[in-house]
Amino acid sequence: MKSFINVEDIGDLKQALAEAQEIKNDRFKFQHLGKNKTLMMIFFNNSLRTRLSTQKAAMNLGMNVIVLDVNAGAWKLETERGVIMDGDKSEHLLEAIPVMGCYCDLIGVRSFAGLSDREYDYAETVLQQFIKYSGKPVFAMETATVHPLQAFADLITIKEHKPERAKVVLTWAPHCRALPQAVPNSFAQWMNAAEDIDLVITHPEGYELDPKYVGNAKVTYNQREAFEGVLSTKVGDMNFDLELDENNKYLNGNLSSKNLDIGKAFEVGGIGNIACRAKFNIDISKERTAVIRKNKNGNLPIGKVHVDIDEAIYKKIRTTNISADIESDGCDASGKIDKPGKLMDLSCTFVYTSTTEGSNLKVKPALGPLKKKTEEEKAARKETKEQKKQEKALKKEQRKQ
Repeated sequence: MKSFINVEDIGDLKQALAEAQEIKNDRFKFQHLGKNKTLMMIFFNNSLRTRLSTQKAAMNLGMNVIVLDVNAGAWKLETERGVIMDGDKSEHLLEAIPVMGCYCDLIGVRSFAGLSDREYDYAETVLQQFIKYSGKPVFAMETATVHPLQAFADLITIKEHKPERAKVVLTWAPHCRALPQAVPNSFAQWMNAAEDIDLVITHPEGYELDPKYVGNAKVTYNQREAFEGVLSTKVGDMNFDLELDENNKYLNGNLSSKNLDIGKAFEVGGIGNIACRAKFNIDISKERTAVIRKNKNGNLPIGKVHVDIDEAIYKKIRTTNISADIESDGCDASGKIDKPGKLMDLSCTFVYTSTTEGSNLKVKPALGPLKKKTEEEKAARKETKEQKKQEKALKKEQRKQ
């Protein structure tokens, strides 16, 4: 592999995922691969996570690491060809690249898009010069158009949590200024390359990615349509549709399931599978919810849920026609369950502080008042009894004959 820029460069993707998982399980297993080898990481732009994770990964593989921040501690480099160098840049990139190549065995390059000339950005001028003149294998640590390390890490995470076929939605909202497309470009490219992932891309009109990265992904400008589908979880399958409010602060949606193991989901014994329909409104503003949780010392989601349970099983007892309402303030969640009855309604209230500790669930049952039958109901009941009496007499007469 002379360069690692796109998903095609990695070869067999399934094998790469398996090897990545093997390394995650034993991070120092392959230190012999990097022994007496040097990685040079070259940054034309700032970095935190990519810089730290790449440097640590190289060290785990037994490599020496040189980090060079261009324009910060090194001579400023001119990257344009054919320009008169009468400014503050002391050396041209074409002169510096061969020098860098002399001191390492592998080069990583981070060079963002300028966002003023799309054609220039998509030509990947800086990256391509390293590939052409360094004489060493080169990989991208986010460039003008791609971020393969991020996309590969995303795919690894998805496969860890969803090893079977998955639907993945890539979405974004308009921003007040121009933003690079490297991350969504690579994300789309890598998700398309995974055989068992169905990628849907949704965004406002006018924010399209380059078709070569979109590939065979489904594209829609309707975000709610993109989120519709079936969600497979460890506690059952759920049909869902979701949408964000116009300010992207609340997530609204509907869920339905014919076979949801709610007891397993909340770690509450005795509750079996349920068939249900739910509507919810969840606060997804990180800044606001973080303040609320901190003030209340809680870690629950914040929002409201209404559930209609068509059928449920509790300790092998089947029941139907139940409704529940739940409201959480981030610390405590409280709710009420109602079960209409012929003679009286049954209900209970509950409070919990954790979605994973059933012992924290406190339930208080209650009985409604006896229902008084109306004159119409009494007349109907009397008529039903009379009909059954006549049917019984008729069957008796038929047996005699």
